[in-house]
This record gives sequence, C-alpha cells and structure tokens, in this order.
Amino acid sequence: MGAAGLVDTAMTVDCVIVPVDGGQRDALMKKYPFFTKAVVPKGAYKGVDADIPTVAVMAILAARAEMEEAMAYQITKAIFDNLKDIERAHDIERAHAKGKELTLESALTGMSIPLHPGAEKFYKEKGIKK
Repeated sequence: MGAAGLVDTAMTVDCVIVPVDGGQRDALMKKYPFFTKAVVPKGAYKGVDADIPTVAVMAILAARAEMEEAMAYQITKAIFDNLKDIERAHDIERAHAKGKELTLESALTGMSIPLHPGAEKFYKEKGIKK
C-alpha cells in the first residue's frame, strides 16, 4: 500500500498515535540529530483528540557541491526574501503540507548535513548562522 493509502485510511478510521516525548525523544534526537521536536496536532487524524508529541524530519533543499556559490546563494535568498508572497499564494503549502511551517529562524533546525557555501553565506548575512 502506498503512502496515500495510509493517509486515506488514517482519515477514515480512529487512529492511536504513540507519543514520543521526554527522555525517549531526547535520546532519539541525540542519536539521530536530523530529528526535531514535533507535534501531531489534535484533529489531524480521526480519533486524535489531543496534540501528540513526537519527532519529525525537516524538509531540506539539497544541492550538489559543484553548484556555483552564487547560484546556491540566490536560490536560498529567493526563497526566504519572498516567503510572505509564497505563503500568500500557498505554493509551498501545496507542494508539501509542512511548507507553512517554514521560517528563516527555523531553517537550520535539524540540519545534519553541511550547508552549501552559498546558502551558508545567506544565513550568515541574516544572522542565523555564525
């Protein structure tokens, strides 16, 4: 069964989502730094009547190391300099449900791979990375 089938089922029958919280969540995040704290919101699935703490993997935009620094910088800049316009148009939200959570302040949360020098330059300019 594909992922779409799982989502459809979760919306039509009561679900029980096992919380991942406290020391277990902290240990998991320490061992696997690409995990971040997350919450499955109340009502996201049928039968989920309260917010459920868990872990998640943040979406990232990856580039080849060979990409020119200026190009990686301009792509990163274009995304974050136009985030409000993109949010209004719901483009990121349509492409990925987690898109509405994208902020400059959380852009590097859970980043477990090296930044491209062009992206790093942008984040340093914005004071997000030292």
